[in-house]
Amino acid sequence: CKKWNKAFVGDIFTESQIAHLQRLSKLVDSLWKDWASQQQQLRERTTDPLPVWEDPTGAEEGDWTPLLLKDRIQEQEVQGRDVANTNARLRLKWAMDYWVALWFWPISEAASLPSRDTWLLELSMILGDLEQGISPELGQGSLFADTQPKQLAVDFSDKHGFVNVEKLKTEFDRLQQVEAVAKQIRPLHWDLEFADLLGSGGFDLIVGNPPWIRVQWDAIPILSEMNPRYYDKFNDPKYSTPRQEDLAQETNKKNILLEYSLATGIKAFLGSKFFSRIRLGGANLYRGFLVMNNLIGHKEGITALLHDVAIYEGKSTSEIRNHILPCSKFLFRFINQLRLFRDLKNEQRFEMSIFSRNLNNENPIAIFDLFHPKTISGCLEMHAQQEHSPPFGSKDSNNQWNTKSSGFRAIEINKEYIQACLGNTPEIEDYESQSDYGLLSLYDSRLVGPVSKLNNSLGSSEQISHNASMMYIEKTALKEGYIYRNEGFADNEEKVILGGPNILHSNPLGASCLPQVKNQRSYENIFLNNSFASSIPRTLFQKSSENNNSNNFDPALDFKKTGATRHSDLFRLCLRRRLNPNQERTLIPCIIPPGWSHVHTLISCGFENDIDLLWTCAISLSLPIDFKYRSSAKTDFFAPDFKELSRIKRPESSLLFKMILQRVLILSCITSQHKPLWDRNWPEINFNWLGDHYEFKEKGYPRV
Repeated sequence: CKKWNKAFVGDIFTESQIAHLQRLSKLVDSLWKDWASQQQQLRERTTDPLPVWEDPTGAEEGDWTPLLLKDRIQEQEVQGRDVANTNARLRLKWAMDYWVALWFWPISEAASLPSRDTWLLELSMILGDLEQGISPELGQGSLFADTQPKQLAVDFSDKHGFVNVEKLKTEFDRLQQVEAVAKQIRPLHWDLEFADLLGSGGFDLIVGNPPWIRVQWDAIPILSEMNPRYYDKFNDPKYSTPRQEDLAQETNKKNILLEYSLATGIKAFLGSKFFSRIRLGGANLYRGFLVMNNLIGHKEGITALLHDVAIYEGKSTSEIRNHILPCSKFLFRFINQLRLFRDLKNEQRFEMSIFSRNLNNENPIAIFDLFHPKTISGCLEMHAQQEHSPPFGSKDSNNQWNTKSSGFRAIEINKEYIQACLGNTPEIEDYESQSDYGLLSLYDSRLVGPVSKLNNSLGSSEQISHNASMMYIEKTALKEGYIYRNEGFADNEEKVILGGPNILHSNPLGASCLPQVKNQRSYENIFLNNSFASSIPRTLFQKSSENNNSNNFDPALDFKKTGATRHSDLFRLCLRRRLNPNQERTLIPCIIPPGWSHVHTLISCGFENDIDLLWTCAISLSLPIDFKYRSSAKTDFFAPDFKELSRIKRPESSLLFKMILQRVLILSCITSQHKPLWDRNWPEINFNWLGDHYEFKEKGYPRV
């Protein structure tokens, strides 16, 4: 198939092929105009007035067209049943189906794929560019539809000739394959099925909830139809032989290949040149509908769609975001806490976007963190009338999700807001061309200014030596034997492998896994006291002593000041990699001691200087920075984020700076394994500001 695709698409078009395509294009335009005109006439002939309320146009209920006659018109003039001369709609549909079928051609039938010249020849036969030379045989149906005015049928035949696609199917086996593929995928050709509406400008109103489905090939659901046990035990060795036997059956093999062709075809189409000017940032079906909105909607129409929030996040979706934002009228972001959608998790977010291409340079208005649609109208009314009652928190006095309205909640997506989203960047002029940002989920429009000021405080010219790593990629490390699963306590700190649930805010001893881990809830919090001073948590994985050559997971270092040669030799700032804005805190940082390792659900960073480590930890613990990440569209914390945090400007007051580092030491040094970090920095810090309440001021290292 790849070889065919390279020749079919990649080869240079010859002059004769170009001329052939131009001729077919003119023929297609002519057929489409004829069909649009005929479709409009069909609507008028088959649509009966049915006034329910007083009609301002003054139309009255008249004689109804008999239902049997409507069905016969549909069968003959639209579907072409028992009519020898194929009508304009069916000729165009066959040409469109042929083009679509090439994306989903069965792998088992790859040998029958047409060459470019063969495809053009068969399109010419379908569209009537070539004389078919076949006359209708007696008893095989009428030449024209008997429900259609005869003169119209004769004029069409004189203009476009005679084509009998049903006859062509018997002569060209490839057309039978096209028909089979079309029946399987059932493509909707908008330009054809709504030709009269699109010809007059498009739809005035589009409302929908397109599928939020990421197109990817997954064989497990298909195999599970053969044997339900494959669903959760696909990799179980005892099912290997039965699985191979099932796959060897011809019917099962055919079904899997068909499903594979379907998944790869959709993915290839969404990544094709049809969407070349709008990179979708992933083969998700709803993003295709966002693009189609501009193709089928009237320039003065309104479109309202429910969709995932991902298109407003990061670089990968910048092109589609820049395509839809200029025509966005409203953007409402919901959190599913009130279970508006039963099949979504409570904390999942989704968008309601309302588009219009006739905005007269108006800025879009956004409302974030909504729980119910009834909040929207009140917010917009109060915003328009400049009635700004104080906004409310996420929950009311009864601890229920708050659905009250406030004018402050309506935020204009203007230059100031985009500047706040962009972060620490120079002031922009052409903000509509910016791509490296995600929309901030701000609860109050008055936060836009403070967020911009916060961004301006981020960053310095100081270069800080650091090394970030996700360490053990769980699946790979297990397969290669670097780590093994064992719900228990490691023999020593060198074997500790932390997972995401093990750490809490400023606490590397946050939780221990249960003796049997079934899911992420199989963890219990650790109650800290003196007996835990030298403890290590119970973890899901431990490091293998037999296979400790883990250069790929424990990077080598060249920190001359510390003498550390590996990432795990350092005290490191460790965070949960996945960011959840619906938790009490979005960033979950702590300092882990040397020797401890972790899987890729965490990410850690070592610094050559202890002060840099403590300062970066302090910044990640702070509420303003946590708010910055909470309101951003970031869903993961990666290595570049450490650099951004570590370079935040430090306070000019040396006393204030020391007080911040002191607080980090007190919060972070909770085990005896943190003692070296405490001892190295204790003599440099004066704790007098804590007063007499600091009970271990004179006792040395406070283990807890």
